[in-house]
Amino acid sequence: MSTLPVCAKQADAGLDRLLRSLISARNSMRAELATRPPDAHRQQMAQRVLLGSLEAYTSGLADRGLSAPPNLRDELALQRNLANV
Repeated sequence: MSTLPVCAKQADAGLDRLLRSLISARNSMRAELATRPPDAHRQQMAQRVLLGSLEAYTSGLADRGLSAPPNLRDELALQRNLANV
């Protein structure tokens, strides 16, 4: 049984949904990275989903006049760079 992640109290429903999606994408990426033997295609798919979730969440923050925390900006930059490798 999985529980929904606890989200920021100030988040509206749309931002809350984006954050849940981001957390889910992170968890999926972690699971793929732990898979043995590694499956490069599935890892690449999980990475794309994670990047899309990061883009959507940071965009959602910006649309609401909020800035992304530094660690989120760093994670987004890392995933963008990995996508361009």
